[in-house]
Amino acid sequence: AWLQDDGILVTTANNVGLLRIPGGGGASKPFTSLNAGELSHRWPRELPDASAVLYAVWNDVGFEGSRIVAQRPGSTDRITILEAGGSYPRVVRDAGRD
Repeated sequence: AWLQDDGILVTTANNVGLLRIPGGGGASKPFTSLNAGELSHRWPRELPDASAVLYAVWNDVGFEGSRIVAQRPGSTDRITILEAGGSYPRVVRDAGRD
């Protein structure tokens, strides 16, 4: 996922968290780290205001147990958005709210 600050979030393997790579090149840095029972963090999506990133957390009980979480850049705290069966997070704007 390309970030508004020109960074890129990637998953480089099936057993790692997300890495942040500068858009202009350079060394990657961990954006997320796996907790016990987690296998991978996947499909990051930055919120339109860049306040947080949504991503899927795959775990050791299979795809049905995956969940969607939100995490602010620079923080390790997460908020669970969808507890089970979550993948490919997306942001949908409510057209009725401006």
